[in-house]
Amino acid sequence: MNVLLTGASGQVGKYLVHTCPDKVNLLALDKHALDISNRDNIKEIFNQFEPNLVINAAAYTSVENAEAEKELAYQINRNGVANIALACKTNNIRLIHYSTDYVFDGNNSSPYTIQDIPNPINVYGQSKLEGEKKALEINCDKTLIIRTSWVYSNHGDNFVKTMLKLMNENESIEIITDQTGTPTWAKSIAKITWRFVIQPELNGVFNFSDSGSTTWFEFAKEIQSIATKYNILNNATKIIPITTEDYSSNVKRPLYSVLDCNKTWELLNVKPDDWRTSLGKMLQNYNQ
Repeated sequence: MNVLLTGASGQVGKYLVHTCPDKVNLLALDKHALDISNRDNIKEIFNQFEPNLVINAAAYTSVENAEAEKELAYQINRNGVANIALACKTNNIRLIHYSTDYVFDGNNSSPYTIQDIPNPINVYGQSKLEGEKKALEINCDKTLIIRTSWVYSNHGDNFVKTMLKLMNENESIEIITDQTGTPTWAKSIAKITWRFVIQPELNGVFNFSDSGSTTWFEFAKEIQSIATKYNILNNATKIIPITTEDYSSNVKRPLYSVLDCNKTWELLNVKPDDWRTSLGKMLQNYNQ
């Protein structure tokens, strides 16, 4: 099977490369090799490689910067996805695409199911939702969307790496305590993606994250605890809880964005790791 991977240098993309099954012929391209906003570039790659499946891990992911770079966020997260979906439709092949918990407004008090109606409250979430819609409209019967949440890894820009940096540099830091979600290791997403790949009859929207839920504040405390255990941190930075209202930001974020992943776990016969377990596995090998 020829699988084309976009966004290969991103958090999920790198783990997709590292966990790729032996029977898959994977062409992994970063944004410099394949610009999904360029239809000619996409057509050229499709003609040369002739993929049987596309995994689109290319995305604009900065929640903060999307407010100021709205046009760029939509160019990648909506228009780029539409371009990929159109190429898949033209060539009658399947598309696996990633989305986010931020398509929801955070007003729920229980985990979001795929039946819940999206209502994003920031540019990033809206651009990702529009990308979902384009993919499903254009390549409707051969598109699978994986919504996930709070992604982190030992490379790229993410909350875990930011916390380690801040904890190494500061005696105290302030972290939001009233936003709840599920931290998800990028490797967990990659492994579940390959499970979806071998079930070509599946399409539509699916939720996936590691199990459990927490706040950014408790997440930071767990990062500190595990990182200290593995000698990644050597100082005891004080972590101070603050509310969203106290935090200075130009972007609204959902207060609650936990995803109900039971359907995915049951369908694929997967027992997910608790988010703390995944974090421990990631940090154990952090310096490698």
